[in-house]
Amino acid sequence: MRIIILAFFLFIAGLLVMGCNGPRAKFTNRGVSVELANFRAGSISDVVYNIGFAIPGDYRQPISGKVAIEAHINDVSAPLIIDFKAPAEYVQSVFLNGDKIDYKFADEHITIDEEYLDTGRQVVKINFRAGETSLNRNPDYLYTLLVPDRARTAFPCFDQPNLKARFNLTLTIPQHWQALANGAIREEQITGGQKTLK
Repeated sequence: MRIIILAFFLFIAGLLVMGCNGPRAKFTNRGVSVELANFRAGSISDVVYNIGFAIPGDYRQPISGKVAIEAHINDVSAPLIIDFKAPAEYVQSVFLNGDKIDYKFADEHITIDEEYLDTGRQVVKINFRAGETSLNRNPDYLYTLLVPDRARTAFPCFDQPNLKARFNLTLTIPQHWQALANGAIREEQITGGQKTLK
């Protein structure tokens, strides 16, 4: 009888270990695994990023950022995982549909547990310090080079080519600076020596 009970517990332990090495574990490895990319492409759609950066005149000072990620979610069987390749302290706060929530940060990912999620349209707002890896900053200019899989080094996002998105960008820069982009400026405001472009 003891052998049967021991065998039963070993079987259960084996299932638990195998479960820990399953797709959920692969979701949170460093980088964006094929499993994570495929799950998100199948469960998230209609993504819109509303991104804002406040860039100080002194290139040695940090850049603060805000992003509101709007998306339709149709599968909440796993956490919502957002990519951000930056130190943990760069994530300042996370909100879901207007409510501040707890989150986990590990291995280049901001993880929002299923308990907070609903199917349908969701809005995740993140206040953060921008990562510097892809920001080429000098005393006279700054530019980005976001080749594939590098967007997450600057701001939190779903960094995979099979999950397309629209985005709106807001820049707050010193008034005497000029900003160049491949889209039209819709609005410009100048306040207290700062220029905000939308």
